[in-house]
Amino acid sequence: TQLAMASKAGDEAVRLKHPVIVDDVQSSDLLPRSWVELFGMRAVLIVPLIVKDEVIGTIAGDDTIFIATESSKTQRRLHDHLRTHFGR
Repeated sequence: TQLAMASKAGDEAVRLKHPVIVDDVQSSDLLPRSWVELFGMRAVLIVPLIVKDEVIGTIAGDDTIFIATESSKTQRRLHDHLRTHFGR
């Protein structure tokens, strides 16, 4: 079964079976411009959901999720941790 994604970043996460981090969505073509403008995103993480080695979907989070609840220092620590863990 082929999983159709709504973004190039989602396609990459599915194809690689690995999380995809887009640090600067403004200069990337991996996400639809309409999403970037509508949600005011600056960065996004897309993680494939894998069951028995088959990707069944993705889950995504962007920098706007943390703005209301976390300090920028905490955001930076999370970002650094994800980059270190996923090697991107």
